[in-house]
Amino acid sequence: MKNIIRKFKHSYSVAGVITEGQENRFFVNVKTNEKVSFYFEGEEIAEEIGKYSISKRAMSFANNVIKSSYSSQIIFIDEVGRLEGERKCMYEQISGLVDETNRMKDKAVIMIVREDLLHEILVLLDIKPMKIWSLHKKPKEKNVREIYDFILHAITKGGREDCEFENI
Repeated sequence: MKNIIRKFKHSYSVAGVITEGQENRFFVNVKTNEKVSFYFEGEEIAEEIGKYSISKRAMSFANNVIKSSYSSQIIFIDEVGRLEGERKCMYEQISGLVDETNRMKDKAVIMIVREDLLHEILVLLDIKPMKIWSLHKKPKEKNVREIYDFILHAITKGGREDCEFENI
């Protein structure tokens, strides 16, 4: 995902929040590259998922980043998952973003959702995706190119309404 973000960042308004790290997880502001750790020892925990704790501070950071991204042309939201499916964590801001972008053209929202939660998230947020890619840790260059071309088409050629729905 970082390669796609990098390709667009110099020419378009790009924003959103992605995650990094394995043992130590971080929320990363796509626009500024600011990183905030999910949790530091002693912080108040807002949510726990698996072996990870997410502090109120980190949760607030991620939600503020999403809210501030509404006006951007290209928005990335990484790891929409079980917590959002339970209407927790970033759910409210993501739901607001979806509502906002449904009223606008010339915008691309790229959400990374675990495959086993995809249907649940699509129904919950009432999303009708234009395209779905099934990617793994190291996506093939062909997939990266397709995503890049799709985003470019969505923001430059009359908006998302011109795009075709297709599962890849």
